[in-house]
Amino acid sequence: MSDQVASNETSDLNQAVLLRELGRIPAIGDANIVTLPTPGREVVQGTTPPAKLRDFSSAIELVEEAREAIRIAEERTQDLEAQLKKVLDDATNEIETMKRLQQASSSEITQLRAQVAGAESRAELAEKRAADAEEWLCRLHDAVMNSLGRVLGRPASARLLEPSRTSGAVG
Repeated sequence: MSDQVASNETSDLNQAVLLRELGRIPAIGDANIVTLPTPGREVVQGTTPPAKLRDFSSAIELVEEAREAIRIAEERTQDLEAQLKKVLDDATNEIETMKRLQQASSSEITQLRAQVAGAESRAELAEKRAADAEEWLCRLHDAVMNSLGRVLGRPASARLLEPSRTSGAVG
């Protein structure tokens, strides 16, 4: 069986050489082909290293490092998304609280305005009543002075010019 494999490889090699000579397959070292040396191995121009000599462990390590970097990035993304959700929830709660406070403040302002309007109308009423009471007090004073002034024999004009005896006295 190994003889058959060897003959197949030899025939494949002959076909490749034949195709190269015909110009259909470019050879290593041609102007259109660029070869890069692998680290730690020198590539002889015109030959490719067999698969057995290639070090696939470094490629596997790079893939594992990339997988770990992606896993860490995904974890970080999940953490950031959780933080963002918490911040959004907190902000939403604060906005709702502020709206409730604004509505409460608006209703309190409306109530206070109604109270102020009521207090103003009561103050106006009290001022009117005080003015009425003062007017009646003046009338009462004039009536008493006119009546008693005649009895005591003093004219009303003299009583008005005379300082009151009760203004300095404490009752």
